[in-house]
Amino acid sequence: MSETPEDMQNIEAWAEVGGLMLSLVPFDLRTKVLSVALERQCAEEKQRERNPIRLIGFDENWMDTPYIRNRGTIMRLLSLVAQVFIRHITNNHSHEDAEEILYSRHPYGHGSRLLEDYVKRNH
Repeated sequence: MSETPEDMQNIEAWAEVGGLMLSLVPFDLRTKVLSVALERQCAEEKQRERNPIRLIGFDENWMDTPYIRNRGTIMRLLSLVAQVFIRHITNNHSHEDAEEILYSRHPYGHGSRLLEDYVKRNH
């Protein structure tokens, strides 16, 4: 039940996933959040065009990045997104199907690509 290459290219499906996540953002902030995300994406694309091979090195300003400045808030919001998405899956599928979806290997994920390596199973 893992994602497929076709899933990864499905713009309409990604838009639905993004819309579900965006529904958690307070309504009056959604446009601004999308605008900031789009600005960052465009800057990243321009950087990639200038230098397709990105070397990761020390950046003297790394402590002043939005990620570092807002790390605690970001972790709490990621937890909220994970909780809501997991609840969405478990509420809309049988226990067995939800478990298959959540605990399948995700070839496009990171690390081991297995949720059970990061979350304790309840059985």
